[in-house]
Amino acid sequence: SRALLKRMYKVIYIFKYPKVENGVPVINEYTSEQFTHLYFDHINTQTVFDGAAIDAQVIFEFPHPDFLAVAEEAVERKLKTIYELIDPWDTSLGGDWYSEDIEKIFVKKCSKVTATAKILQDKLLQWRNDVNYIPNAADPGYFNSQNELTRPVDFPDKYKKKYSLLRFDVRRMVQLGSIETCGTGQFRNRLYHDRRTTANS
Repeated sequence: SRALLKRMYKVIYIFKYPKVENGVPVINEYTSEQFTHLYFDHINTQTVFDGAAIDAQVIFEFPHPDFLAVAEEAVERKLKTIYELIDPWDTSLGGDWYSEDIEKIFVKKCSKVTATAKILQDKLLQWRNDVNYIPNAADPGYFNSQNELTRPVDFPDKYKKKYSLLRFDVRRMVQLGSIETCGTGQFRNRLYHDRRTTANS
């Protein structure tokens, strides 16, 4: 969304799950001329695209069953639809809502399909042969080697105050983050390789 907004696109972002603060669900909705942030339960899937431009693009990053009706409405209106696989939803990340059958429908119905890691692309290629690999991008506003960043007062002294994405020790991050729930060992090894290859290219 941030990249599209910077390019002066109008963005409508629909979220399924509210964030939780102190055990209380918080639904943050917002509307302006360029950006609208909507809670899924508050939309009408049959009218959500009323007024959409003929060249509007509808991007799905979350193959939740409830969003299938949105995808079908977009396809019915002949809007350009994109399914972007950003995470392995068939792991614990998909919680109790994930369905491979539903994800296959998204993959087959959407105009374009992309994946942000090679191993994710390989998965989708089992269902469709024109999956584009587009590595996750870093926002230069946050990861810029030219930026001088002030170290927070509670940040350990052993870390430097100047950072860039390419300086991150990915192996150490994996150890610290203990991402066992993100998938099999094969998935973690491939993900590490993809990120290192992207960072060094």
